[in-house]
Amino acid sequence: MTHGQAFSQLARGSVLLIGTCWIAQSAVADWGFGGELAVHGRYVSEGVYEKDVKEIGTAELGLEKETGYGTFFTGVFHLTGLSENYRETEITVGYGNSFGDFSAEAFVFRSITEAFDDPTSYHYEWGLAAAYEGWELLTPGIEFVYEDAGHGEWVSLTVESEFEVAGITFVPSLLLGLDFGYVSDEYDGVNHVEAAVSWDMPLPGDHAMTAYVAYSTALENLEREEEDLNHDYFWVGASFAF
Repeated sequence: MTHGQAFSQLARGSVLLIGTCWIAQSAVADWGFGGELAVHGRYVSEGVYEKDVKEIGTAELGLEKETGYGTFFTGVFHLTGLSENYRETEITVGYGNSFGDFSAEAFVFRSITEAFDDPTSYHYEWGLAAAYEGWELLTPGIEFVYEDAGHGEWVSLTVESEFEVAGITFVPSLLLGLDFGYVSDEYDGVNHVEAAVSWDMPLPGDHAMTAYVAYSTALENLEREEEDLNHDYFWVGASFAF
């Protein structure tokens, strides 16, 4: 697949997703609607660089409804390889709420993967996430995910900050990944550390352009799983939010 074909495929998929969500949002006009289109210099997932896929483009669209009982949300996420025949689609539904300085959400999604010439695969994941927002400079968070196909579990511990300079919002973050059969079938333990900095420039009409740089380094779980996974990775990306 050429880069032109990949971008064309991503553009067609994005238009379809936007149209679908616009129709849905029109039908439930009091729901909030938003989305994001992005390109990423590497496909790095749970600290593993997917070398067969390389760089990727993504489209994400969602609806949310705020009520007196919390926020209900649903969304579609689509990923496509920009140089290889690879696609993922995730359909998510969830619920979130705040309790004082704490926020929490629960979600479930169905993932559909079309990888090269392999048969299309499906699986479900569900998760819980929470964050403490009572500190001015730092926001710590935790996320737990369970995947039904391999019965694996994944935990992310995060901390991030946010500050503004000349109208541009900077968000440095740090993530520690813990694997329990999600990435590696044979080993459990600390998986990787990922550091990133993003900067968000607002545009007219509630739009925004975002760019980021990220760095991931393997820890014990990846180091003993396969030599091919025991690497450090640096990559960049950019997105447009609406």
